[in-house]
Amino acid sequence: MKNKFDAYKKQILKNMIICNLFGKKKLIMKYYEQMTGRTYDFDNPKTFIEKLNTRKASTDKLLTRCCDKVAVREYVKEKIGEEYLIPEYFVADKLTSKLYDDMPNQCVLKTASGSGTIEIIYDKEKCNKEEIIKLMREYQKVKFHYVWGEMFYKHVKNRIICEKLLLTEEGKVPVDYKIHYFRNGGKPKYFIEIDFDRFGDHRRNYYDEKFELLDLQELHPNYEGKVQKPKNWDKLLEVAKKLSEDFDYVRVDLYSFEEKVYFGELTFCHNAAFSKFNPEKWNVEFGKYFK
Repeated sequence: MKNKFDAYKKQILKNMIICNLFGKKKLIMKYYEQMTGRTYDFDNPKTFIEKLNTRKASTDKLLTRCCDKVAVREYVKEKIGEEYLIPEYFVADKLTSKLYDDMPNQCVLKTASGSGTIEIIYDKEKCNKEEIIKLMREYQKVKFHYVWGEMFYKHVKNRIICEKLLLTEEGKVPVDYKIHYFRNGGKPKYFIEIDFDRFGDHRRNYYDEKFELLDLQELHPNYEGKVQKPKNWDKLLEVAKKLSEDFDYVRVDLYSFEEKVYFGELTFCHNAAFSKFNPEKWNVEFGKYFK
C-alpha cells in the first residue's frame, strides 16, 4: 500500500532543518510563501488563512491535548459526555499481528497525530495484513509538526487507534459536518461546512447560520444536490457550541449517524491553513471573526 507521506519526506527533512536553524516563525513564513506565492505580516495577520498560519506557532497545552486523537476523547467526555464518542476497539503503541487479527472485519485505523494518516478497512479479509501493519508504522514515524509547521502537534504521542467504522446503507462514510466556530469577542459566530462522500467523489458546501448556501468554493467542487438539515440539527449545533467554548476559533467535526451525533475531531488549522477561498472575500470575512 502507498504511504501518502512518501512524497513529503524530503520536504519534512528540509522543514526540520529550517526550524532548528532559524526557528518556527521562519519555517511558517517560508511555507506560507511557498504555498501561496505571497507574504504577510506574521505579527499582524488580517485574513482567516493568515491568522491560522500565525496560530501554527502555538505550543499551547490545550491545543496539543485536543489535536491528539487519543487525549481529545477525554476532553470530549468531560465537556459533553462519552455517548458522543465513536466506539473504540483499542489504542496501542504499535499495530501488531495479534491486534490486527483481533480487529473486526470493518474498522478504521488512524494515528493519534496528524491528518491523512488513516486507513479505512472495509473488508479485513481482502486486505494484506503485513502491508497494513507496515503502513501504520510508517505513519507513526511522520513528525507531523514539520509537515505543515503546526507546532502544537510536536508533543503528541503518536499511538495507533482502532475504532468502529460508521457506514450508511449505501456503504459510504456518513456526511461530515464541520462547524467553524468563532468566539468573536464574546459574540459567537459560526459557518457550516458540509463534506459529502469524503473518500469518494468528494464535494463541499458552506452554509451560514440560517443554513443558506454561501457562494463559496474551497478545495473541492460544490455539491449540487438538494441538502436538508438532519433531524438532529439543533443537537449538532449544541454539541459544537460546547466543544468550542475554550477556543477563539476551532473547527468542530461531527457526524449525524442513525439520528445520533458522533464526535469526529477538533481542528485548529483548517486544511493546514493553505486553502484558497473562491471568492477571496470569504477569507477576509472569516478573518473578521477570528479575534
